[in-house]
Amino acid sequence: EAKLGEKIKQIISLLVPMFVIAYNQAEDLANAMEARGYVPQNKRSSINVIKFRFIDGLILILIVGLLATTITLKAMGYAI
Repeated sequence: EAKLGEKIKQIISLLVPMFVIAYNQAEDLANAMEARGYVPQNKRSSINVIKFRFIDGLILILIVGLLATTITLKAMGYAI
């Protein structure tokens, strides 16, 4: 049966690497959060839902029409 001093040494030999690994992981997490711009004092941002409106459809139709016209004119031999 192991003496108390030996048991303490065995436990310490297990705990020290655990704390070192936990510290390294915490440091990596803190660096990753900082790299992504996390600041604990800042208010949390929110997501704004952007809806497709009528004007968006008109602009899309205009752009597609201009593209189709350009391709058609290019195919007909007109220099653009």
